[in-house]
Amino acid sequence: LVPLCLNDVLLEMYKSGDLLRVSDLGDPRSGRSSWILQKMMSFSGVFRSSNSIDIILNDDRLILSKILEDKAGQVIQTLSESHWTSSCIITMRKFETPVRDHDEAYAVLSYLSGKGKAKYLSIQQREEQIEGVKVSLSSAVVASSIPT
Repeated sequence: LVPLCLNDVLLEMYKSGDLLRVSDLGDPRSGRSSWILQKMMSFSGVFRSSNSIDIILNDDRLILSKILEDKAGQVIQTLSESHWTSSCIITMRKFETPVRDHDEAYAVLSYLSGKGKAKYLSIQQREEQIEGVKVSLSSAVVASSIPT
């Protein structure tokens, strides 16, 4: 066995899906089809430059996928404790409450959106933009329609 340097370890973790770049998560405001397209483009980029660690280190932040998955589960659990239905619509401020900061909330929202468990909502009311999230609190994918 030959020990691997940190760059090789990071590249192998990235290829196996244990490590994510922030840019891999996609923008939750763009919708699911855009996320799927971006994921496919990112996936093909790994094979084209599979020997280059630059595809990973060019991002300023890396995320361990297991920790992101656990954090998303914690957010859903926290929301489930205060809602009795299978889904809920909350403001972005309320969504950010169980996490440390805006960047972490963005990563969790991107992850949940990619899994079909959350949908970003935005309403322009008067001169103020209200941002929210519809989150599925069950194992079901969040529905596209919003009840009125």
